[in-house]
Order: sequence, then C-alpha cells, then structure tokens
Amino acid sequence: MFSGALSATVFAYIDPGTGSFLLQALVGGVAAVIVLVRAYWRRSIDFVRRGRDSDK
Repeated sequence: MFSGALSATVFAYIDPGTGSFLLQALVGGVAAVIVLVRAYWRRSIDFVRRGRDSDK
C-alpha cells in the first residue's frame, strides 16, 4: 500500500554552507546556554549573600 512512497530514491545532500550554518547554530546555542546559566548562578549567589547579610 505505502511501499511506493517509502522506496523512492532521494538525491539530496547538505552543502558546505548549510553544514556551516548548522555548526554556527549549535555553537551559538551552547554559548547562549552558558551565558544564561552564569547569569542565573550569579543572581542566586547574590540572593543567598543578601539573605545572609540581613541576618547579622
């Protein structure tokens, strides 16, 4: 029934420009996650330090 649709030969490739774009997107995503984690880490540390300072 669906064998004709699944057995079609596809001639496709990823050209170097597309591969470079995918690599840039991956590196950019990792960098964004690192910056986000650092920002929230600093906020949480500042929050804990403020809480400790007000107890004195």
